[in-house]
Amino acid sequence: MIHNLIINYIQNMSTQDLHYYASKQGINFSEEELNFSYNFIKNNYQEVLKNPAMFDFNQFAGYYSHENFIKIHNLINKYRHYL
Repeated sequence: MIHNLIINYIQNMSTQDLHYYASKQGINFSEEELNFSYNFIKNNYQEVLKNPAMFDFNQFAGYYSHENFIKIHNLINKYRHYL
């Protein structure tokens, strides 16, 4: 059930939606970070949902400022158990 909600949301998600959510979480994306995140989510969400325990966000540290990387990493860890 939760997977269907996530899938529907991601399929209809815009960059503005992602920017708004990130802002509410204290993440201030640069344009490059926003575009990378949006494209990554849109292209990889199914694989991540299949096996969230195997997803290693550390490999993407170079795409984010240190501050944003830490905040995103913490969000991933917070929500991982719901998947």
